[in-house]
Amino acid sequence: MSTPAPLCNTELEKRILAPHLDEYVKDYEVRYPNPDPTSFFHKEHQEIARAIISVRESSRPSADLVDSWIERNTRARISTSRQIHEICIKQTTPDLYQSDIAELQNLAAIRDGYDSLNETLTATDNRTKASTLAEQLNEIAERVQSYEPRGRGYRTLGELLERTRNPEDELFLHRYICRGGGLLLIGTTGQGKSSLINQGAQFWAAGNDFMGIRPAKPLKILIFNGENDDDDTQDFCEGISQFGFTEQQQGVVKGNVHYAEARSVSGDGFVAELKRLLAQGRYDLVIVDPAFSFFGGAAADQAEVTGFLRNKINPLLDKFRCGIVIVAHTAKPKTDSQTTDAAYMAFGSVEWANWARAILNLERIGDGVFKLRASKRGGRLNWIDVSGNYTLERGLKWSRGKGQFIWEEAGDGEVQKAIEKRQKRMPSWQEALGIFPQSLGDRDGRLTTKEVKQAFTRTGWDKDTYKEVVDDLLERGELIGLRTGRSNGMAYMRASLHENQTSTSNTASAIKLSSACAGQPETTSRLTELSLG
Repeated sequence: MSTPAPLCNTELEKRILAPHLDEYVKDYEVRYPNPDPTSFFHKEHQEIARAIISVRESSRPSADLVDSWIERNTRARISTSRQIHEICIKQTTPDLYQSDIAELQNLAAIRDGYDSLNETLTATDNRTKASTLAEQLNEIAERVQSYEPRGRGYRTLGELLERTRNPEDELFLHRYICRGGGLLLIGTTGQGKSSLINQGAQFWAAGNDFMGIRPAKPLKILIFNGENDDDDTQDFCEGISQFGFTEQQQGVVKGNVHYAEARSVSGDGFVAELKRLLAQGRYDLVIVDPAFSFFGGAAADQAEVTGFLRNKINPLLDKFRCGIVIVAHTAKPKTDSQTTDAAYMAFGSVEWANWARAILNLERIGDGVFKLRASKRGGRLNWIDVSGNYTLERGLKWSRGKGQFIWEEAGDGEVQKAIEKRQKRMPSWQEALGIFPQSLGDRDGRLTTKEVKQAFTRTGWDKDTYKEVVDDLLERGELIGLRTGRSNGMAYMRASLHENQTSTSNTASAIKLSSACAGQPETTSRLTELSLG
């Protein structure tokens, strides 16, 4: 009688052995007790488990140490060395380790039952009581019926409710971001996202609150800068003396914030470099600024985005017990009321926002005043406004000094004043329509996006309001949007002018075509050209 295939879970056995062979796994002694060699089905895995226990008596196990122990003490080194190599590439989630052990033990118990039954059948003679054999058969049947092969991450509600939470998992208070989780910081180009996140990193490295986001402890942070050189980064960080840190805190910050030299890597190259640095540094938080400098794929391709975030980044966050902040450029929402759009805006694939545990949107109001909106999971931040009510928004502003600007919180009065000033500098749709050409002889009757911004600046309007105004004119039917030759380039023309242009073009084509048909010879290709106008 052979052991049924479903009772031999090879991948499960490898996942259980993996953290014991990985010298970079955190909290190893607490999270991973000695494996029971007798619970494994494969002999190679049994040997590896015995080696782990023996090596662990004197030092932290690793793949090399376990392999050396097997070479010295057994004859199974060739096959076992191959198994060790395969096991080392497995990713293990600490929270699921105990449930994996329970499943392994259950499989072992069922196999023991089969072995016992096999021995009984072999020794059976006429004197064996039928009741004894029936009792063993019933016991095996119950075990087989209760066994369900479980996929990775499978847990019952009971198991989930009984698990003990690890307070060390929390990176930001109220579980806003935990180890293994991701935060997106979204804003349009040129708003100061890089300076904001670098300043935030310094506060979090000191264990201090930054803009209402407080770390659970001083964090060790690794930053990937894709757009800023060392001089830019130095400018961001020279404000450390103005942040109110004590000398001791400044020392902690300088030791806790690390910068990766990785501006030339993307895609799989970035993932490999991230894995190498995480293995060396044991960081709490990774900051990637901006996303598309390191993604290396098509942002609108959901399969690529899923593969990058869920299949490559998530396993590293789980393996090295850290969180991640990803900074992204995107267009701002049309109005201040579109909270849902703010969470999903302009990424191409909604998978970016679906993957993120939390999302922050940075929106410029005007004159160095901004609004920070916690559009996803913002309730966990427990932000309170001046009236004592919970809010998902916070005012920010630039404060210039000593050659650079630093970020500070803006009071409600400053935010409201900036909003009112912005509205005064925002034209009505009639005024805005006046900047667009009224004849085809003027710039071919159209303005590009760049020219619209320039016209806003010359007129004294806030150029950052141009998109809202243009969108309004498009919705009113006063403008027509036209693609330019540049990638994603847009130009705009008065709808009435466009209609006249189309009408004139069609009339001219009809006249030429009529003349051709009246006796003036035309080739087939020429007739086609005329008919198309």
